[in-house]
Amino acid sequence: MESKDREWLQKEFPTYIGRTLMRDTLDAYLRAEMLIDGTDTRRRITCSCQLREVSRTINDKYAQWRDQNT
Repeated sequence: MESKDREWLQKEFPTYIGRTLMRDTLDAYLRAEMLIDGTDTRRRITCSCQLREVSRTINDKYAQWRDQNT
């Protein structure tokens, strides 16, 4: 992971946590997941019923990443 991506995860992403997953917030969550997982592909969301699970999963991944990288 590049230093600019690590900095984004540490400083910018937390401003999106707890917000409704729409537009910019959803993009930020999906970007965070890609960076944490080290992948180039975004998760596909096919219906709004998945958003709660997506939020919970990415928040858990981020909390684990933050604990390991601070």
